[in-house]
Amino acid sequence: NQQFIENQLNKIKIISKKIRNYRNEIILSVDGGINDITSGKCIKAGADMLVSGNFIFQSKNYQQRIDLLKHCKSDHIS
Repeated sequence: NQQFIENQLNKIKIISKKIRNYRNEIILSVDGGINDITSGKCIKAGADMLVSGNFIFQSKNYQQRIDLLKHCKSDHIS
């Protein structure tokens, strides 16, 4: 049940760029406060994988929450 820390988005951008520049086969994973809003921000910043527990399991309809996350796109985030 962690809170999302907005100022970490810049770190995700920096790390993602370094990974691409060095052409490493590294998967950049982000955990902590991932939900249907923060997921798009993380994708836009360069995250490859998102870890979301509480957002999914706080609902009785797990599949609906998973589908919300699967359909988050960075181009839908301003």
